[in-house]
Amino acid sequence: MPYDDKPENVASAQHALDFHIGWFADPVYLGHYPEYMYEVLGDRMPKWTPEEIALVHGSSDFYGMNTYTTDLTKGGGDDEFQGNTIYTFTRPDGTDLGCQAHCGWLQAYAPGFRLLLNYLYKKYKMPIYVTENGFAVKDEDSLPVDQAVHDTDRINYFAGNLQALYEAINEDGVDVRSYFPWSFLDNFEWADGYGTRFGVTHVDYTTQKRTTKDSAKFIIKVSPGFERVIFDFSSSFSLLLVVFPLAWFPSHRNQIVPRMLSKPIALRSALLQIWIRRAPKELSRVILMIS
Repeated sequence: MPYDDKPENVASAQHALDFHIGWFADPVYLGHYPEYMYEVLGDRMPKWTPEEIALVHGSSDFYGMNTYTTDLTKGGGDDEFQGNTIYTFTRPDGTDLGCQAHCGWLQAYAPGFRLLLNYLYKKYKMPIYVTENGFAVKDEDSLPVDQAVHDTDRINYFAGNLQALYEAINEDGVDVRSYFPWSFLDNFEWADGYGTRFGVTHVDYTTQKRTTKDSAKFIIKVSPGFERVIFDFSSSFSLLLVVFPLAWFPSHRNQIVPRMLSKPIALRSALLQIWIRRAPKELSRVILMIS
């Protein structure tokens, strides 16, 4: 998002999108790189043959997206990899854009999620699958488990983003087919190792004991804009949230179908279906898998 309404900052937001999204998506969906990349990189840009363009263009029938945060952008940067833009979470009035996560690159800002969904759908006109979206609560790893499970900041993150998702679908007409929260378990987070926790289930890395966090219960029971589902389940579980088109499961419309899974494991398992209210032929559902 642009830092303010100055023309150079408004332009910088598009420049950032060109380098972070358009670099990879434009050739697949539009058949060429963003014009701004040619402006910045000149003759360093690759030259495609017609055969290569034909091979890549149109090779995907959906847009899969990992997304976590929104940045404010200013013009005047000197890092080509960032599209010569400057990134910040600080608003013009000096306040933070949103709630700060444990990792410095992430703040919660749900309106930015809705704007991004609209941008992608209008530009590429493809169904969107949100393949990752989540929040790491600041200093959660230093808390005892009985405190870490009360992850209010993560709940607020999902509340805002699920509301933004609902509004993008129902008010803006964006075709979103799935939403995968990251993550159903605390896990090894690449360069951050085990110190950054994204899970809605707490993991004791020494004993492997799993403990439900409040955010998991929230996603199941009170996802904003979705039908409420109450289900009696075991106290420890892991969570995966997926949205699938109803057309794939025509015999189960308008039902909540618990299904017992994987009997050998100690925890009970169930499959919950939560229906998103949409236009009749575009109905989708959320599937919550607890194991």
